[in-house]
Amino acid sequence: MDTKKIIIIAAAIIVTAILVAGVILIIKNQIEATRKNTLSLAKDYMDKGEYQRALDLLDKLLIENSDDEDAKSLRDRIIENKSRTEEKEKQNQLDQQEKLSKSLTELGDSLEESKKKIDGSTARYQPVPPAQEKPEDLKKLSEKEKEKKLKVRSLLNDGIALMQARGYPEARKKFDEALALEPASGEAYARLGESYYLENSQDPGNIQKALANSNRAVEKDANLWIPHNTLGQIYKDAKNYDNAIREFKEASRLNPEDYMILYELGVAQYNARKYTDAIQSFESSIHLNPKFENSYYRLGKSLDKIGEKDKAYKSFNSAISVKPDFDLAYYEIGNLLSNKDDLKGAAEAYKKAMESNPEQSAYIIQLAAVLFKQDKYREAEDYFQKALQIKPDIAELNYNLAVVKLKLNKPEEAFTYAARAVQLKGASAPYLFTLGEASEKLGNIDGAVGAYQESIKADRAYIKPLINLGVIYNKREAYDEARKYLIEAYKIDPNSLEVNNNLGNTYLHLQLYQDSITHYGKAVSLSPNDAEIRYSLAIAYIKNEQYPQAKENLTRLIKLSPTYWDAYYQQGLVLIKEGNEKDGKAVLKTLLEKNPGYSKRAEIEDVLSR
Repeated sequence: MDTKKIIIIAAAIIVTAILVAGVILIIKNQIEATRKNTLSLAKDYMDKGEYQRALDLLDKLLIENSDDEDAKSLRDRIIENKSRTEEKEKQNQLDQQEKLSKSLTELGDSLEESKKKIDGSTARYQPVPPAQEKPEDLKKLSEKEKEKKLKVRSLLNDGIALMQARGYPEARKKFDEALALEPASGEAYARLGESYYLENSQDPGNIQKALANSNRAVEKDANLWIPHNTLGQIYKDAKNYDNAIREFKEASRLNPEDYMILYELGVAQYNARKYTDAIQSFESSIHLNPKFENSYYRLGKSLDKIGEKDKAYKSFNSAISVKPDFDLAYYEIGNLLSNKDDLKGAAEAYKKAMESNPEQSAYIIQLAAVLFKQDKYREAEDYFQKALQIKPDIAELNYNLAVVKLKLNKPEEAFTYAARAVQLKGASAPYLFTLGEASEKLGNIDGAVGAYQESIKADRAYIKPLINLGVIYNKREAYDEARKYLIEAYKIDPNSLEVNNNLGNTYLHLQLYQDSITHYGKAVSLSPNDAEIRYSLAIAYIKNEQYPQAKENLTRLIKLSPTYWDAYYQQGLVLIKEGNEKDGKAVLKTLLEKNPGYSKRAEIEDVLSR
């Protein structure tokens, strides 16, 4: 072959090789640039708390190169941050759950109405049944006296029958006729008192007449139990429990076979907080009538009050065995199981209560609260919304739903319900705080700031808005403003991890390094295994030229998190600053050996080349 041609071919091959190498280099540079951009974006997502998006980006890098140490290191940091954030959210959730459990306070009226239906004042809807004169008593009387006695008895029985039909005025006419024939008739006065009470136990006039006639009955005949029972009811309604107990005890002494008197006595004792006495009364009532579900229910309530939770649980179940649709008993079982952290069992009990009485919003709310505790936010959302359909104007319900909506990342809906809660109740610190959280999620930072500030005005001791404002102003680089709010938060809770960490950040930016060290140090003592906070503490020590303390924390950090590459980097630089160039460079070399693709490789190589 011609030498000239060979030279041309060789030159062409060399040019082609150079071009290919150039293309490969360009591709490599593009790949590296993409990699760095991905790492930067992942870190940005981490800083904004969007941990899953950050991890998804890093997963793609690690699929392409499982040995990418920067990606692995950043992934580990994100996982640590994610874990720490989730722990904080868990605590917040517990705080929110405490508020959720208070929802029933605004719904107490409807629940109390259910309870009243099983109380003695309404349990005995009918008066005491009619009686007959004893033949042996009649034998002692003359014909005229006998005739009068029978006539009085007939009038009394007619009046009782009219009372049973709720014809109270007509019944009283009969009792008055009986008194006209026999002015000393204690029973006629007792029946008059009973009729006035049963006709309207809320009317002051009726109560006065019931009291007067019942007391007159006791004066006329000390052996009558009916007036004592009526007096007991009146005193119980007036919350004069000592007198109620006295009257019911006397009624029971005179009529020991009546389970309802013992039940009424137990209710009065329970209301007087004499729970041990109440237990005895309810047990006696059950002994006389094992099929009366209310006594089992009240017995369970009394046992619960003295801490006998297992016995209370058994008693509530006994009430259900007698009355399978006893909603209040299911509700109390739900409360017992919830307090034992048997959330699944509690949810089942609340569902049973709700099925038995679907219009009782209190049951729905407690069910939603238990589901919230189990992180079942979508189900909790459904039940809170059901409760709102029944009680749309309850502020607490709207607030609870706003909290759930935030958990489900539905800030627009959360904002709507939080705003409604504020509208209904006004200046409530938690409601305004939640409104601020929703605003912040929606990107309306100024709106969030306004809501947080109003929350603080509503309750100066409420720490959450102070922390959030501190974080917002730190991000805005308005560090003096951030410090103002965080110092207020610190006064409220000097042992708050979040407060101390954010104060450390603020003081670091303000170059007040000793103050930064103080608060980072406290944060580290509260969470010793938090790598990010320990690293921040080390940086504060470096800035304050306290190199031994910085080294100590960096050494601990490396043991805690062996892939926290920035800790190696800072450790090497600190050693060099101290004059220990040999050990410092050794640490930096180790870093490059363990992570050849470390983002600050160029800087390290420059240091090593000196």
